[in-house]
Parts: sequence; structure tokens; C-alpha cells
Amino acid sequence: MDIPITVLGLSNVVVAASPDGILVSDKEASPRIKEIMKHDNQRPMFEERRWGWYRVLDYCKLGDNHEVLTKRIGVLAGKNLSYQLHHKRSEVWTIVSGEGEFVLNDKLYRVKTGDVLQIPVGAKHAIRAVTDLEFIEVQTGSELIEEDIVRLCMTWDDVLKHYTTQKYRII
Repeated sequence: MDIPITVLGLSNVVVAASPDGILVSDKEASPRIKEIMKHDNQRPMFEERRWGWYRVLDYCKLGDNHEVLTKRIGVLAGKNLSYQLHHKRSEVWTIVSGEGEFVLNDKLYRVKTGDVLQIPVGAKHAIRAVTDLEFIEVQTGSELIEEDIVRLCMTWDDVLKHYTTQKYRII
């Protein structure tokens, strides 16, 4: 976490900080956090996954049933996100570091730092990191939930079976 925390003049205190929040508690009361968090429906602000990690940077609900979620996503070299689509959101990915392969609707593109990828609602897409890869993802739509992910395949070998043999380059 990037926020420094200083505690002065307290004893028997637990201080825990994560992207999901800061806990300051009397040492004896600290186990109650499990009970409190059991009823919390807030989306995780940081998660580690089989392919890397993501951190939520911003989330807001706008009028007319419209939401915007911004994430920073890291994909480890050789790992990939599943080939998937969404019915209720579009995404824009800006590659901030690294190189990879990106499949959009069965077409393969090489991607690098500075590339911007537009993923419309319903578009099939996946990415594999050739080197460690980071990108900013901006989701916009009516319902930004995990249940709006339709996974078509998980492994990169399976993804490659879906794309056409002609390679394209994103400019």
C-alpha cells in the first residue's frame, strides 16, 4: 500500500493496511474483523490471480444505470487471461509496460507499451504476456460484475485454435 501509516502513543493495538482498507483495533477485539467482513459486499480492491494481479484504481456509478471501473492489471510473462466476452460492458485497455499477444474476435495482434485496445460489448478477447505486461483497464457498462464474464477457453493453446492465421499489428 502506498499510504504511510504512523501510530503514536498506543499500546495493545493492531494496525493493518491493505488496498481494501485500514483496520485500527484493540488487540483483543481484532478477531471480530472476520465477522464484520463476512457481511461486506464491497468488491476486492486487490487480488492475485493465476495469471498475475489486479488493483482497482477507481469505481463510480453514474446516472442512467451506468458504471465505470478502472483497474491496473499485471500479467506475468507466459501467462494469459481467458478468452472471454461480456454482455453488459465494453473495455478499453492501455498497455503501460511490456509486450504481449492480444486476440480480438479471432484475430491475433502483437501489442506493446502505448497501444490502446478497444473491446466492444460482446467482443471475444484475451491477452498473453510475452514479457511481464501491465495495462490500465477501463470498464464501462450497466453492470460491472464478475458474473458478466463468459469464458470461452482458459489456456493460450486453446485460444490460438480460435483465431485466424493472419497476424495483425495494432498501431
